[in-house]
Amino acid sequence: AMSLLIPGSAGTIRLADRLVVDGSRASMALALSRFSGSPTSNAIVAGLKSPDPLIKRLAEASRDLAELSEVQMDAEILEFDASEQEPAE
Repeated sequence: AMSLLIPGSAGTIRLADRLVVDGSRASMALALSRFSGSPTSNAIVAGLKSPDPLIKRLAEASRDLAELSEVQMDAEILEFDASEQEPAE
């Protein structure tokens, strides 16, 4: 059923929140692997506070990956913007 949810939709957000509230290792692992596209996502924030060392490490890795993704997207935007500024030959 999760594959039918549109990323960022209300249904996706509710499902991610329910997984985080459940807090079990399986739920947190699922939330971190599927719903951690932003370094400040609820899953990452909750995972970083987890007493479970595995979940905490997974949250740290998810945060790092989300930050790297944001840096890469920013670089692509800057590269595109720079190419738009170049005069046509």
